[in-house]
Amino acid sequence: RKEVVLGVRPESLQIVGRDAPGLDIKVTLVEELGLEVFVHGQATDGTATLEGKDLVVRTVRSKAPSLDDVVRIAPLEEHGSRLFFDAQSGERIVKN
Repeated sequence: RKEVVLGVRPESLQIVGRDAPGLDIKVTLVEELGLEVFVHGQATDGTATLEGKDLVVRTVRSKAPSLDDVVRIAPLEEHGSRLFFDAQSGERIVKN
């Protein structure tokens, strides 16, 4: 049995409403790049495996939160951009 790390691209995540299932993050950086915005944050629910990890979600300027806001993020259903990596080597695990 091998330990793996799940990688998710920022464009595969979305900011959702407070009633939707997802993960709450505290916004630590709002990176405005033209029309799109990259929102950086850290989990607020005490999830040990995510502690100290920077989570990034891509959104549009009109939906961008402010610094220190708490927002809920969730995967986009139509995106398959979930990547798996070997926890020891860091190498990507590719499906055959």
